Amino acid sequence: MTPADEIRAPWTCAQVTALNAFQRRGGMHPFTCGADHCDAVLTARRDGWECSTHGYVQDWAHAFMADPSAWPNSPFGVRRTLHGEQATKVADLERQLAALRAVARGYCPACGRGDAAPTVADWETERQNAAFWLDQHKRARQSASDQRQRAKNAEAAVARVHHYADRLEATAGNEFDPLLAQIAAGIRAALDQPAPTTAAQASAWTPPPPGDRREQLPDSILAAIDVPPYTSTACQAADQCSVAIPERLEVSDELGQWADRLHARCRINNKFTGQLCACGCHQAQPAPTAPRAATLDDILLDRCPHCPERVPRSRLDEHVTTAHAELPPCTATFDTGHDLALCAYRVGHRDGEYGDWHATARDEMGRTVWNDAAHGATPHRAEEQR
Repeated sequence: MTPADEIRAPWTCAQVTALNAFQRRGGMHPFTCGADHCDAVLTARRDGWECSTHGYVQDWAHAFMADPSAWPNSPFGVRRTLHGEQATKVADLERQLAALRAVARGYCPACGRGDAAPTVADWETERQNAAFWLDQHKRARQSASDQRQRAKNAEAAVARVHHYADRLEATAGNEFDPLLAQIAAGIRAALDQPAPTTAAQASAWTPPPPGDRREQLPDSILAAIDVPPYTSTACQAADQCSVAIPERLEVSDELGQWADRLHARCRINNKFTGQLCACGCHQAQPAPTAPRAATLDDILLDRCPHCPERVPRSRLDEHVTTAHAELPPCTATFDTGHDLALCAYRVGHRDGEYGDWHATARDEMGRTVWNDAAHGATPHRAEEQR
C-alpha cells in the first residue's frame, strides 16, 4: 500500500466523524488495540486512533476509510452490498441525517464544537415559551409599578389630610374655637386607626336592607304562587328566648340580651319572596335606612352670619334656625325667572361668607346668592316678616 493510500493524523473533524462511522459499519474488520490480550475497537480522535483501555495510539488510517463514498469498494476486494428493506432503512437514515445537518450546521459530534442547534419544531416551542415568560415578567413588573404608584398616591393623600388637620388646629388656636380642634382631633384619630383585619370584617355582620332583590324571584313567578307569611329565623329564635325568661329566671338577663340581639339580626324581608317579617318587633320602629355618606361640606367650616361661631357647612342652616331663633327671619326675595328665592338668614346678617348679601338654604346645588341691587331682588321689609 502506497503512502497515497494512507492518511496521517492530525485529522479534520469531518475525517474523525467518517473514521468512527467506518469502525461501526464500514464493511470490514475495524481497527483494534495493538496491545497484548486486548481487542478493543479503536476510537478516532483528531490526533489519531486511541484505545480507551490501554491508551494505545495509532496515527494512520486507510484513505478510503475517511471517504464514505468509497466504502463499497475497498482495496481488499470487500464489497458492501445492501438489499431490500435494509437499503431502504439506510436511505431513510441518511435523509434524516441530512435534514438534521441542515438545522445544526457546523456541529461536530466528535469534538462537540460548533452550533448544535435544535430542530425547527423544538426551536419554535422554545421561542413561544420564552415569549410567554417574557410577557409574564413584563406584567409582574407593571403590576409592581402600579402598586408602588398607588402607595405613593395614598401617602400623598394622607400627607394632605395631615396638613389640613394642622391648619385646622392652627385656626382653632388663633380663634379659640373648640369645634375646630375637635374636628382636627377626629381627623387625626381616623388617620391613626389601623385597618380592620379579616376576622374583624367577617364579624361585622350587617343585614341586607329591606327590599333587597338580588335573590328574589321574578314578579311573574311571585304572582303565580301563594306567598305565605314570613317570620325570620332570627325573630323565631328571639321569641323562644323571650318565652323562656319566666321559666329560667336564673338566666333571664342573658335570655333578654340574646332576644334583643337576635331581633336586631333579622334580615327584615324574605330574600326569595320579598315578604316582610311579621314579627311585632318591627312594628314599633321605622325601617332602617342607609346612613348618609359624609361629604366635604361636613368637614369645611363656615362662619355664622349672626355670630362668630364656625360650624360645618352642611349644618349652617340648622345652626341659624336653632341658635338664633329669637331673631326675626329676613324677608328678602329674588325672582330668578323660574322661581322665587327666599333668604335663609335672619334680620341683620352682616358676617359670614356672604356678609350682607342674601342666600337661600343650601341644597345639592349649593346656594343662590344675591344683593338688594340685583334685578329682580326685593329687600327685607319688616312688615312682611314670614
